[in-house]
Amino acid sequence: MALAASLAEYCRQHELTLCGLFTERGAVTEVRSPAFVGLLDVLELPDTYGVVMPARTHLGPKRCAAERERQLAQTSARLIVVRSAKPSRGDLRLVDTGPVARQKGGA
Repeated sequence: MALAASLAEYCRQHELTLCGLFTERGAVTEVRSPAFVGLLDVLELPDTYGVVMPARTHLGPKRCAAERERQLAQTSARLIVVRSAKPSRGDLRLVDTGPVARQKGGA
């Protein structure tokens, strides 16, 4: 719940609306898990801007993460990573690789 609250606050501060959370139930053993497929489906909706995630590690284990990132990059969504693997100046880093947040006010 604390992580969800942190993501909602991040979105509020950046004028985004947090529209959904996708959570894996159990160990990730495949790239196209139900949660990830649901995320990809939502990214196809109009007015979807991007995926906000705490860190790249939330894409799953290394064997799945690279393929998931590739699939996200094929969408028109932006991948917004709040924390990098190695924090530098500040804790926030935005990665523009290609939405689940929506911009407030449309567009």
